[in-house]
Amino acid sequence: MARASACPRTYKSCVSRCCLSLIQASRMSCVALEPEAVMYRKLVLSALSAAMAACVSFSSPQVSAADAAQPTAQNATWALWSDVQTRLRGVNIYQRRLYQDYDGTSDGVWERYTQADFDRLAAMGANYVHISHPGLYRETPPYVLDQGMQDSLDGLLAMIGKAGLHAVIAFRTGPGRNECIFLDDAHCAKNRSVWQDAAAQDAWAAMWRETARRYDGNSTVVGFDLMVEPDGQEAVHANNPSDFYPRYADSSYDWNMLFPRLVRAVRESSNLPVLIGGMGWSSLEWLPYLKPSADPFSVYTAHQYDPHEYTHQGPFHTMQYPPAPYTFYPDPQRGFDRAWLQTRFAAIEQFRHDHGVPVAVTEYGVTRWAEGADLFLADSLAEMEARHVNHAVWLWHGANTATLEDQQPFNYRLGAQPDNPGPSDANPLICALRKNWWEHREHPERSALPPGIDLPPCGPFTPPSSDDSTAPTPRSGLLPGRMAPRDPGTHARSPQATQKNSI
Repeated sequence: MARASACPRTYKSCVSRCCLSLIQASRMSCVALEPEAVMYRKLVLSALSAAMAACVSFSSPQVSAADAAQPTAQNATWALWSDVQTRLRGVNIYQRRLYQDYDGTSDGVWERYTQADFDRLAAMGANYVHISHPGLYRETPPYVLDQGMQDSLDGLLAMIGKAGLHAVIAFRTGPGRNECIFLDDAHCAKNRSVWQDAAAQDAWAAMWRETARRYDGNSTVVGFDLMVEPDGQEAVHANNPSDFYPRYADSSYDWNMLFPRLVRAVRESSNLPVLIGGMGWSSLEWLPYLKPSADPFSVYTAHQYDPHEYTHQGPFHTMQYPPAPYTFYPDPQRGFDRAWLQTRFAAIEQFRHDHGVPVAVTEYGVTRWAEGADLFLADSLAEMEARHVNHAVWLWHGANTATLEDQQPFNYRLGAQPDNPGPSDANPLICALRKNWWEHREHPERSALPPGIDLPPCGPFTPPSSDDSTAPTPRSGLLPGRMAPRDPGTHARSPQATQKNSI
């Protein structure tokens, strides 16, 4: 498919993106074009005239002649990300490769999901699954297709699509990058050679070229997330932007140099949206350092786990949200409450204002036993809704929890008690999520649950009981598609190894 040439669909975004590309050399932003100063007037008129010519329509992206045969699906997909409202609300699922030396087997991925897991998610009102999955190419040379990983992804997409959900394909690992970089375990040898190895970077581009070719026509897929939590800063031990960029900007460690190559690889086969998170594990702190490309169908993303000491605390820690009156955490001047969250999410508004591009929060969450975790989730959702960004919570587990050895700190279905023996879909954590999903569900005309699914009540937003006479309405047109540091004493080599450095 030929690459489309277009500007984002809203007037403000359109002018912003076109102006930025036109006057980048002079380092002026569209914000600087607004003053009435005489010295800017001629440049303003020239830049805006060119922008208007490039943006023939402010209501939807324009496509090339080669794509004119199927603009409806393409525009509908882009609208999910570029509309001035939240359109996608859902979850991450965590799929990691198994390693013989670490897990005792290299057969498949952790963990397995069933059709019922996605049907239940859809019944709660969610409409989106962010598939955090191993890349389709091997992590060590030769960098070739791993058929097992492709089969795993194909199976997930089939179930997600059957449930009527949208899906984003996100690659955690790939050539020169393995799952151990996320795991806080000395037994798992980290491989992040992608940041130094030109062959591995070439293979990442080849992997996305093939992925885009394979899934471009899959109506469940609404985006490609190029790399989950880019971590070039870890390879050089420069863990904040002020340490990293003076020395390593524009080097092979700089994600701003690699991701445009991956975008171009995708565009050889597909105009589906690409999702691009920042370095520093995609934290909000690093978001301002992303340099948006000229690609017209790119979405920029962040992960929100601030403050890490609260969101990743163990089951017997006592940090709470909001804090008790005598607690001055994490900021003695502002405290730690929804007003504090507003200051964190302000980075999204600033980035969108500066660059005129869509932004999404593709991971957020808190360990389920944290005091006030349900309120923290509810307030986080409210802040994201207020900013009209799509969002996906970390993490949605399947119902078969008996196969998982650890305490599953982000399995909200287990509730707030560390030793809860089984899932509940009416505990305060799940209810905070269900309330958001159901009140903003994609098909509000459906007033009852699908047949065969029974959800316990959460509150006034809970739908009526299942009614066999109310069948799901077939979707027309485009179909949708962290682990906390391990607590001392837990199994050192469990298949659910905990994740390190969420942000």
